[in-house]
Amino acid sequence: GASPIGDGYYKCDSYDIGIHLDTPEDVSEEDWNQIVWVYGGGLSLILDGKGLCDNGQEAMITWLAEEGWMSVMSRQTQESAIHELAKHPRTGVGVTKDGDLVVFVYSGRTKMTVGADYREMVQIARNIFPDVWRMMNVDGGGSSVLGMAVGNSFMELSYPATSADNCAGMVRPINTILCLEP
Repeated sequence: GASPIGDGYYKCDSYDIGIHLDTPEDVSEEDWNQIVWVYGGGLSLILDGKGLCDNGQEAMITWLAEEGWMSVMSRQTQESAIHELAKHPRTGVGVTKDGDLVVFVYSGRTKMTVGADYREMVQIARNIFPDVWRMMNVDGGGSSVLGMAVGNSFMELSYPATSADNCAGMVRPINTILCLEP
């Protein structure tokens, strides 16, 4: 049901889309078939209970290099120096040890909110959910927004801002969304 519209983007006229993900080499077919949902694309902040920033800046840089975020190609696509602990609006998605989904939006770049760096994201997540087992930074900047759909309306529950010069509520145009239903 999806048709290409150019520049690697697709238009979909139906919400009934099936996606097939190949089994990773280090996962058995049986284990892979047990997976209910998968979400990816961001920097790991907590992996099997261990945090990216738990052992200081040098360990964090090593972690970033292992994940590929410090490669030349990756750095060319980043808005900021990813290895520096800078505060920005950010979105984090994770699971607790029991498998419960957790989603965090750290507003920033406004007079009311400053955002969070990676260390603070982990600390805040652990303060609220001490058993957070895995968590990743999904996105950041002006596209980090938390909202709720009510009928045909969208209510912002966070304070998005594309820059410190914009007023809160200025969400950067985005083409992806993580939508959760109860």
